[in-house]
Amino acid sequence: MIYNYGIIGDEGCAKTARSAGTGQQVQGLQQMYRSTRPRHALRLFIIADAALADEFDKKTVHEKLACFAKKLPEHRALDRFFMWPCAWNFAIKGMGITYATSTMGADHTAGYSTATNILKVGGFVDPLKKEGQVELSRNLQIATALIDSTGLCLFVAFAVLDKPEAFNAIVDMVNAKYGTAITGDDGIGLGKSVLKLERAFNTEAGFTSVHDRLPEFFEELCPPHNAVWDFTGKEIDSFWDF
Repeated sequence: MIYNYGIIGDEGCAKTARSAGTGQQVQGLQQMYRSTRPRHALRLFIIADAALADEFDKKTVHEKLACFAKKLPEHRALDRFFMWPCAWNFAIKGMGITYATSTMGADHTAGYSTATNILKVGGFVDPLKKEGQVELSRNLQIATALIDSTGLCLFVAFAVLDKPEAFNAIVDMVNAKYGTAITGDDGIGLGKSVLKLERAFNTEAGFTSVHDRLPEFFEELCPPHNAVWDFTGKEIDSFWDF
């Protein structure tokens, strides 16, 4: 017997769902997936033992997610239901570049292109087209590395993207705190150096460009726009051309 758990990550409707059996398993997963709105993060985990399933019920949501992240990769048949951040990169291609290249793994906060792809903060880059996505993700990841280094909440990025003087205010703040005289260009240089340092750490740990790729199921068409992940390895690797 296989038990499937779906943790729907909306506080207002968070719940744990279970379906059993092979036929019911697929049908149950499809039904659960279709019944959730896009902003509800669907998390799935499988357990092949009733006793373990009962024990799993006793865990907190966070414990379930941690257990899920550890165990689910062992079950490749459900690779499309692994833990994934908050944007679907068939149709938000800038986020796909961020997920593929981020030195922290698939972290949407590392280069939140949804701000520009969808919310049109700091301009607009069509989320359904490849053009400009690598540059967008790269610039956002560099700026994010700088903001993270200051200890500021990443949400200040929305102000920075729309108002250049907000970025200058961050530079002034750092100078006032440490008695330095860095410029905006120095700040961008700091962001670049952080990313390169993190990448060097990952390289020493054994990661290569082969790991900067998205799962194969992202190459499937995603309605209603029939969007598809269509970046080549060379295009993804060009992210690091700075």
